[in-house]
Amino acid sequence: MALIMSGQAKIEEIPKGSQNYYWVGLFFGIIVIAAGFIIIQILLSWQDLPTKRRNEGINQQIIVAIFAGTLMLSLPLLYMAYKAQLSPMVANNTTTQGVYVVNGSYHVTYYEKYFRNPVFQESSNVGVILYGVFGVVSATLVYLSMVFYKDLSAKRKIKKLKKEVQEFDKRLKEEGISFIGDPKDIVVKLYKNAVIWLEILGIPYRESWTHWEHAKRVRYKHDAYVELARLFEKAKYAPEKVTMEDAKRAYELYLIIKGEGHES
Repeated sequence: MALIMSGQAKIEEIPKGSQNYYWVGLFFGIIVIAAGFIIIQILLSWQDLPTKRRNEGINQQIIVAIFAGTLMLSLPLLYMAYKAQLSPMVANNTTTQGVYVVNGSYHVTYYEKYFRNPVFQESSNVGVILYGVFGVVSATLVYLSMVFYKDLSAKRKIKKLKKEVQEFDKRLKEEGISFIGDPKDIVVKLYKNAVIWLEILGIPYRESWTHWEHAKRVRYKHDAYVELARLFEKAKYAPEKVTMEDAKRAYELYLIIKGEGHES
């Protein structure tokens, strides 16, 4: 008591610590953004369901609204966790400099206990665990959002390609192959559309591949594709030798690859 009255003892302030709570905010922000991104992709994927009949265009206002709504819902939760009071605690600490913390019962927040107040040294392991949980959840959601995005992009690309070749095939049935151009153009166009149909059917294609590198990976209707690839090679390197008979044969092979013709 005399020490307090003489000013030689003082109440210790709770230090601010190393501001580790910024990491919590960072992890939380990543979680919110990744989760919102997944929700957006799920909503967009519903457009591909045939029973929904949704517009093909992406409404940018809906995307902004989902992000804003997610943030508005998340910020109050973060604030509540930041300010939530734990059960009353008693602190009694003496430093080497002779500074005393007066015994007493008081309330502290979750943030003060685990991320700011060094008086509670026993909670350091809990902080590490919490950071670990935030990190794992953040990484998982980011990975899932990337997987969702890749899958959704592939599906929408296939849908777009299928629509284009179906429109071409419709005109092909109505007008015949002559609307494409001369025999060389007919062979080239039918070959390229055959490649698109194979991609739609799940057979991969890369622009860096040559037509023969692609042929090695084609097992579906392999003979028809190889013959069409030979005609394409002829049209590409010796266009003056391509005849209308070659163009008609390319059309027959194209129908076989689509599954509408019969292999001879």
